[in-house]
Amino acid sequence: MKKNSLSIIVVLILTVFILFRANISISLASGQVWSGPTTQIIRGEEGTRLLINGQKVNPIYLELNGESEDIANNNWTIFDYELKMACQNGIPIIGVEPLNRHPYHLDTLIQHLNQYCPQAYLIPRFYLNPYETELAGLMKAMSPDGNIINHSDFRVLSQAWIDQRKQLIRDFLQYLDSKYPGKIIGAHFAYFTSQEWFTAPLYTDGKAYYVDYSDETATAFCQWLQQNKGITSCKLPTVFERSKANYGNIFLYSADDTSSRAIAYNRFFSEMVSNAIISMAQEIKNISGNKALTMTIYGYFYELGAIRPLSSSGHLAMDNLLKSKAIDAIIAPYSYLYGRNVGDAMFPSGPADSPGLYGKIWFTEDDTRTILCQKAPISACTSVPSASMNSLASTQNTLKRNIITSALHGNGHYFFDLMQKGWFGRPDAPAESQAIWQTISESLNQVSKIKTNSETPYEPEIAVFVDDYSQSFLPVHPDVTTNGVDGGQFMQFLKALVPDMAANIARSGAPVRHYMLSDLLQSNFPAQKIKLALFLNTIKMTTPVRLAIRQKLENGGKTLVYTYASGLIGDVDAGPTPDNIADLTGLPVKQGYTTSQFLRSNFTYGGVSENFGDFSFKIDPWFFIEPVDTSMAVLGNYIDATPRPSVVKKDFGTYKVIYSATPGLSAKAFREIAKQAGVHIFTSQEGDVVEAMGNTIMVYA
Repeated sequence: MKKNSLSIIVVLILTVFILFRANISISLASGQVWSGPTTQIIRGEEGTRLLINGQKVNPIYLELNGESEDIANNNWTIFDYELKMACQNGIPIIGVEPLNRHPYHLDTLIQHLNQYCPQAYLIPRFYLNPYETELAGLMKAMSPDGNIINHSDFRVLSQAWIDQRKQLIRDFLQYLDSKYPGKIIGAHFAYFTSQEWFTAPLYTDGKAYYVDYSDETATAFCQWLQQNKGITSCKLPTVFERSKANYGNIFLYSADDTSSRAIAYNRFFSEMVSNAIISMAQEIKNISGNKALTMTIYGYFYELGAIRPLSSSGHLAMDNLLKSKAIDAIIAPYSYLYGRNVGDAMFPSGPADSPGLYGKIWFTEDDTRTILCQKAPISACTSVPSASMNSLASTQNTLKRNIITSALHGNGHYFFDLMQKGWFGRPDAPAESQAIWQTISESLNQVSKIKTNSETPYEPEIAVFVDDYSQSFLPVHPDVTTNGVDGGQFMQFLKALVPDMAANIARSGAPVRHYMLSDLLQSNFPAQKIKLALFLNTIKMTTPVRLAIRQKLENGGKTLVYTYASGLIGDVDAGPTPDNIADLTGLPVKQGYTTSQFLRSNFTYGGVSENFGDFSFKIDPWFFIEPVDTSMAVLGNYIDATPRPSVVKKDFGTYKVIYSATPGLSAKAFREIAKQAGVHIFTSQEGDVVEAMGNTIMVYA
């Protein structure tokens, strides 16, 4: 369909229905018992629901920002209006970020909840950085040239800091529970950059500084190395060592001692972050007697991975969170880069379909810039491309797309007025506000009709896999001084390798599910319905994962698409070799050594013929397929001087493999690959977004 300023959503229900802060002591009663309801995540024929004291509730809520400038000035007008609108339109849960933890402010907040939405359940969102004391020192940050400074905001994740934060959580939640009894169903806690549990570089004096180089963390790293690798002596790798790509200009070389420590530290730091999250989540479980949900932001593999290498982020241990019984929900906003324009999918920031396999839930944070941004224009309204605020119709279509997408993935969803400027309701714009909430209400009505076990239920047939551990093998700070490649050029390559292709396949005309590579080890992984599996940054594949692929995916005529260096690294401490890629793909993959390669390739398959993969710098390592025999079909060759096969397909009888040594396949290419793989394509051309599950199909075009 031709794109214009107004996208169209068509939702088809396939079966017939009968119905179409101040740091102040808070005094609590001795031996206080948690009064909040027992809240669980359940899945059934109607999709995912929260079970709150035996009552099924849609996992959807409105989050308001109690830290806003207006609230600080005791102006609750917009807060109250949005609260009232949510309550009137059947939203059962409210999330709030309190301005501070002073009893007076918390009491005032509860007064507004009781006045304007007295039946609402509450999920408080609180930040862990206020009122930190010297019990925990500041993290140390290092630049690529070795200079070290104190980080201005981050504290060392020491046991002292964790214990102090746990006490803060306990005091805060118990006070809220005593003043708003029977209503708190969960808690969302956060730290680090933007309060999103990732660590972005600190820029000062024209340099980028990376954490953490404190003595406490160095000691913890050495203990971790001894426990996990049997190494009894160690030192922290410098930022330069963590950035020096000595396996070509892309990877740290795992067989080199210095690079091996750098890879290990990247993983260790993420484990340290995830363990801190788990520790505080367990405190919430202890406080509530296991009644309250624990929620944390994490897993920005696509979104952060499109901006900078993830190796220093702290977001590389999602597998730890998914395995922990203390964690109930993973939260992430939908993509600012790939999901905010007309016709985009509500593209996730990471593997949004993984948590459900572990009995958990993924919540999409919906901070859509609505048409109401025009009433109070601020930089937050224009800092990301947001076609949704161009008109009321575009706002309505975006919100409808988002709500239904989350439901069809079995995920939760909450609307977030990020700046508390009335993005979801303003008293000076009653018509637009009513229209927005009518759209939300109508969308929830459509969600209520979704059935997963109808007579002919549909299940998505495309799966995309990403890996957290593999990101540890990438440079922390790629530039000409560390790995010889301009940082912008390097990121162009990484974008093409992971988020660009994931976003492209989402526009192929068929529903897609996004998973962690380690999900394949789960006994309940839904492999039976998959017809096309795409492996993106899956550089490291252990023997258990390779066996899981053979057992679960190399059958039933499935097509497996491997890109660039998938499987390059095998088990622990094994160096990279193209033989590992060959073992995975069943193709004679070779590594080019004579010169680096731009990776420009052509691609011809079915009715598609195009070029892709121009990264403006020569990639090393690069790979090709040779020799090619009659059992293989060459779909693409390098365009440069030596046109060696770069995209090859082979039919193994019970399954097929396509290996593309060049990343960056387009939506059109994926559409053709999906068609040839037997995936049902719902639309007449690439670019249209389709979501489907059970008896429901949504087309957004």
